[in-house]
Amino acid sequence: MPPSFFDKVKQNTSKAAQQMNLATRIAKLKVEIATQKSERERHLKTIGEKTYGIFSRDKRLDGASVETETANELSLIERIDSHINELTKQISDLQSEFRSSDNKDNIVVDATEVKETDE
Repeated sequence: MPPSFFDKVKQNTSKAAQQMNLATRIAKLKVEIATQKSERERHLKTIGEKTYGIFSRDKRLDGASVETETANELSLIERIDSHINELTKQISDLQSEFRSSDNKDNIVVDATEVKETDE
C-alpha cells in the first residue's frame, strides 16, 4: 500500500526540520568564525602597538625584542587560525550532510491525491 498523503507530509516535515537544524548549526558556526576573526584582528592590532612601542622606545626594531614582546599574541593568533580551520571544516561537513539530506528521499506530494471533504 502506498504511503498516504499525511504520511508524505509527515516525512517532508521531518526532513524540513532536519534541514533547518543543519542550517542553524551552520549559521552558529559562521557566527563563531566571525567572532574568532574579530579576536584575531584585536591581537594583530596589539602586535602592531607593541612593535611601535618598541620602536618609539629604542628608535630601532630588534627582532628578538619584538618576538619577546609579541610572542603571546602570535601564539594566540596561531590557535585562533587553527580553530577557524576546524570550524570551516565542520561547516563543510554540515553542508555536505545538508546537500545529502536534500537529495535523498525526495518525496513529491501529488495534489491529485488530496480529496475534498464536506465539512
